Amino acid sequence: MAHPCHSYACRIQDCITRTGKESYCLADIMALYECCTSFYEKNGASAETPSCPEPAILATRKKELQAKLHNS
Repeated sequence: MAHPCHSYACRIQDCITRTGKESYCLADIMALYECCTSFYEKNGASAETPSCPEPAILATRKKELQAKLHNS
């Protein structure tokens, strides 16, 4: 079974491996969060995929990242 949003998680790993810094990969991280948001909207908050944090954690991380992107 394919894991939703897995390709986005792989992009983040590739970016961090390539650059050595998570801060250079913020666009990839936001893309994962957007994918995960869509996944939960389609499948409900109780759905699970190893590539996405739980919905409450996702909402917090997404908000923090949006603030970080806005301030950069």
